[in-house]
Amino acid sequence: IRGVKEYSNVDPIFGYLLHKGAIKYKELWEDYTYEDVMYIYEALIIPEYNKMVVEEYYAKKARKK
Repeated sequence: IRGVKEYSNVDPIFGYLLHKGAIKYKELWEDYTYEDVMYIYEALIIPEYNKMVVEEYYAKKARKK
């Protein structure tokens, strides 16, 4: 979408987790491995993605009526 900003100084995955409050900046660098961070990210992003897919499906189905 035009005009949407992306992180310029933060890895997008780290930015997403920080934005969601799933992880604190200090924890990101001191307490978790990269693999831990990826597990946390996956645990958050997959349900959100699936919700989006289901909503799009029903929106298309409703338009066809």
